[in-house]
Formats: sequence, structure tokens, C-alpha cells
Amino acid sequence: MADFRDINNNRESDSSKSDRCQARTRPCSPTMICRIWHGRTPRHKADAYASFLEQRAIPDYRSVAGNLSVQVLRRDAGDVTHFLTVTLWVSEQAIRGFAADELLAAKYYPEDAEYLLEFEREVQHFVVSAHAPV
Repeated sequence: MADFRDINNNRESDSSKSDRCQARTRPCSPTMICRIWHGRTPRHKADAYASFLEQRAIPDYRSVAGNLSVQVLRRDAGDVTHFLTVTLWVSEQAIRGFAADELLAAKYYPEDAEYLLEFEREVQHFVVSAHAPV
């Protein structure tokens, strides 16, 4: 199981990260951050929302310097569909280019009101402790 450390509560020392990353065949960035947002839509709006995320949110994330990747995950559960956006960033500073100074505040678009059942206030950030290329 991967060791995900909550960036806000359990910081690993830079020297420990450096030693751990150098031990891998593909070094990992000691500061890479995974940002995860969750939202729910009614099932009948899920296809339209998935298209919206692909056309609007993904290009928005990718336009920010320091964004390494974006994945949109979807899970249908009865009459509701869950979405996760999972983004990788080179640092917290890079995330500020997307989220401004409120790093953990969720970012919404005006169009989200047409789809989402609620607006979660915060996202989650994790330090990436290991990864393998796709």
C-alpha cells in the first residue's frame, strides 16, 4: 500500500525525502503534491458534467505552470455520480497559481451550479511519496 502523508499534518524532512527519492530508479520530486477534489451530480446530469470537466476544467488546470497532470475519475452509484479530480503539482507554490492563497479551498466555476448537488468547501492535498511512470 502506498504511503500518503497528509501535507498539512505529517511533514517529512527534506533530507528523508531526498534519501527516499534517490533510492528509486526513477527519482520522485520531494515536493510533488496531489490535490484531490470531490463532487456529486445527479446521475442524469453526469455525462454532461463529465464533458464540461473535460472541456473547461482540464484545460484550466493544464494552463497553470507547475501542473504535472490531471485525471477526472467517475463512479456511478444509483441516482448519484461521484467525480474526483486528481491533479499533480510540482509544489504548493504552483498550486497557488491555480487556487490563490487559500490552498485547500475548492475552486468552482459558475457552470458548476447547473450540475453539482453540493459544494464541498475544501480539497485534500497529499505529498506524493512514490510513483511510477504510466
